[in-house]
Amino acid sequence: WEVFFESNENIADVKVIGGRVNVDTQVMLDVKNCGYDRNNNTNIRVSRVSGDDRQETNAKILELFDKGSEENIIVAKDGMNNKSHLVDSLSAATLGYPLTLGTERITMAQVNAIYNIVSKDSNLIQVGNGIDNAVIKKVLDIIK
Repeated sequence: WEVFFESNENIADVKVIGGRVNVDTQVMLDVKNCGYDRNNNTNIRVSRVSGDDRQETNAKILELFDKGSEENIIVAKDGMNNKSHLVDSLSAATLGYPLTLGTERITMAQVNAIYNIVSKDSNLIQVGNGIDNAVIKKVLDIIK
């Protein structure tokens, strides 16, 4: 991955998703140091986005999107009961839309974040089965 940062001199800001338990601080330092090895020797700003749990981290990620601009919101399983359920989320992330993690519930922080970023008449995209109907209804209530 060092080659990636060294050959992409226009990357100036990197967000590391996950707390120290999931992503060691050394990873952040390594990414930052890649900037010194680029031809233009530009700094890479590295910051961490994390919360106390998966839902809080998800809410903080959603807050990074522009307010009132998102036409699509994805809901996928959160992987709390089975980590293999996160494969839906990984696949959905390639679409580039905000992704809400919620199998059985979503938190007030997630609700507030969704409310702030959706545009008028946003669409809900559900990825995978097994998401509680209450979660889907809550998101639909926010976007409509």
